[in-house]
Amino acid sequence: MKPLAVGLAVLGTALVPPSATHAHEAATGWTYDVVCCSSQDCRPVSAAEVQATRVGWRIRQTGEVIPYALVRHSRDGDFHRCSVGGLDDTKTICLYAPDMGL
Repeated sequence: MKPLAVGLAVLGTALVPPSATHAHEAATGWTYDVVCCSSQDCRPVSAAEVQATRVGWRIRQTGEVIPYALVRHSRDGDFHRCSVGGLDDTKTICLYAPDMGL
């Protein structure tokens, strides 16, 4: 491999935040379900990014409503959203929510 290519490869990996390379693990240490994460798609989200409705959690950014029956239990008491490509404005794959007594 040419020195320039090696240098660019090293630089590229240095610019990727550590959380992006291990997004399959929540910051608190528990592991997202494999069917949700693809090792990059899950991340914590604030409670302000979701809204409880009569039938499920509404993702404010996309307008999607995730039925309560499909929501996974958050193991750290916070919300976590897995979306296509890990982006805020793409389809939700999985949503983890804390036990809200619903």
